[in-house]
Amino acid sequence: MTFKFIRPIPADRGFAITKDTNTLTIFNKGGATQTALVFVPGWTCPAGYYQNQVPFFETRYSVVLKDNQGVGGTPLKSDSKTYVPGNADDLAELLKMARFEVVHLVGHSMGAEIAVILASKYGKELNVRTVTLIAPVTQDPIDTLPQGIVGKISKKLAHDIRKQIEKDGGISETVCEKVRLFLQLAKIADSVRMLAKPEATRRTNLEFWRYALTQEMVSVATAMEGMRLAGSEVTERLASLEIPILIIGGKNDQLIDSEKLTRVFGLPAVKHGKLLEGVTHFPHIERPDSVNNLIESFIRRMEARV
Repeated sequence: MTFKFIRPIPADRGFAITKDTNTLTIFNKGGATQTALVFVPGWTCPAGYYQNQVPFFETRYSVVLKDNQGVGGTPLKSDSKTYVPGNADDLAELLKMARFEVVHLVGHSMGAEIAVILASKYGKELNVRTVTLIAPVTQDPIDTLPQGIVGKISKKLAHDIRKQIEKDGGISETVCEKVRLFLQLAKIADSVRMLAKPEATRRTNLEFWRYALTQEMVSVATAMEGMRLAGSEVTERLASLEIPILIIGGKNDQLIDSEKLTRVFGLPAVKHGKLLEGVTHFPHIERPDSVNNLIESFIRRMEARV
């Protein structure tokens, strides 16, 4: 799996909508459809890492992709406090321009936070029918770092980064230097944890850290802190959300505690929760067929109730 985006979109597969610095890419190979399936990427990841979902869904839905701020071709304009809700607002604005009749949301990791806020704020206006959360952030990812020496150093550095942000009043050069070191150490820690995993799983996880290290550190740091700061708001909105929710996780997720994730399965709006055996933090990449079928089946069941 290579983390990339398809640009420009082939004319026979869809089109793009652009406003200011934001671009919405819409795949609808089956022709015009007013039902949108919107995929929201996670921390530091481009929208193109949903490339295993596009071919499966594009003949039945308008598959919608957009890079978050600071990733791909989308510039960073928010600070840490407004990063996650700001991305939700950006996406909602473009979806309004597209004038879809029905919207289904899918968000991975930090993208799940964005999807929850978007559904909570704009669900009625956009006619959001379902929300699928893949490996959603349900706790501080720092707390799940491994207990080995590299993991302990990474955890300490992550806490130091937060203290530095408070001291400097924002994302400074010093913070960015520490974030780069954190990514390098996290990559090493993940490499060790993945030794016993299948080769495809190891490649996916290492590619994630490699891609993060190619980005502007101010964007990575802003999103990293923004993901943490949005946690309490997302928790409150998720608990009160009335739109049907599907949650998909990996039993071997190294960033999200699967036991804590199963507690979220009990929320009123959660209609189905599934943990995939042998899967880490990227179910949609590691087991695309399983994830695609779970999403399709869930949408069909929920739509049959309307």
